[in-house]
Amino acid sequence: MRRRTTFLSWLVFSAALGAAGLCSAALWAAEPLPIARLAQVSFRVGDLEKARQFYGTIMGFAEAFPIKDAQGQPGGRSFQVNDDQFLAFLPGAEKEGEFRLERVSLLTPDIQQARQMLQQRKVPCGEIHKEADGNPHFSFADPDGTRFEFVQYMPGSPQLAARGKSNGARQVAEHLQHVGLAVADQAVALGFYRDQLGFWETKRGGPTPGDIRWINQMMPGTHGDYVELMVHAAEPVLRRHHLCFGVADIQRAYKLLLEHGQPPRFKPFVGVTGDSFINLRDPNGIRVEFMEVKKEAGK
Repeated sequence: MRRRTTFLSWLVFSAALGAAGLCSAALWAAEPLPIARLAQVSFRVGDLEKARQFYGTIMGFAEAFPIKDAQGQPGGRSFQVNDDQFLAFLPGAEKEGEFRLERVSLLTPDIQQARQMLQQRKVPCGEIHKEADGNPHFSFADPDGTRFEFVQYMPGSPQLAARGKSNGARQVAEHLQHVGLAVADQAVALGFYRDQLGFWETKRGGPTPGDIRWINQMMPGTHGDYVELMVHAAEPVLRRHHLCFGVADIQRAYKLLLEHGQPPRFKPFVGVTGDSFINLRDPNGIRVEFMEVKKEAGK
């Protein structure tokens, strides 16, 4: 009788824990993190000048502001995609023609609230601190060690000073739609992005039915920005990390790339999802993808 009572008690306790977990997950889903959009993706590369030539000349992005190191000295280059979104390139990759993903930045309207909510969700976070750009930042990492940070653009920052200064019609794209991240364990990654960050799945797929190689995780915000979890472990990490730009017309993007001097070793194609794509690699080895989105969700 005691053994049966103990077993029943364990069942009740387990059910209560499960209900509590479901309630927590539902609460987090109902209260999204204060994320406006993807703010910046930063890489360490082997050749800054080649990055400048590709993103400034071929892509047509305006060079935004020098990136300063801890001593306040220029240490890299940044490029403006739109009023909120930037790309950053820093020296320090081991070899020319190689790269390392440095961090993914998320723009927030309330950095204090963002940190408090992540702490409530048991995500270890660094302290809020002011970086060389004058903005408050704090960092955390996903289960694969990818560094994320929240940033809030403040008056007087170079990001706000750059508003309205993009290259307009010369740009091949005006929306950094997603960043592709290599993950080692699909279940662990989904548990983090879905259950702790409150992102939600929109699509998953691969080259053939049932072969899941990527899973899209939409973030809060009104711009349609997301992260793409690249779960095909047999593919090298550096081949899975990538940038993707949403464009309204894939043929226009193709035409501009050729006009700006990109060698014609690529063509638009229709993927298994029915969407039109272009895939390139920049001179430092970063895969750069363009995806036609007929109705862009707020640039």
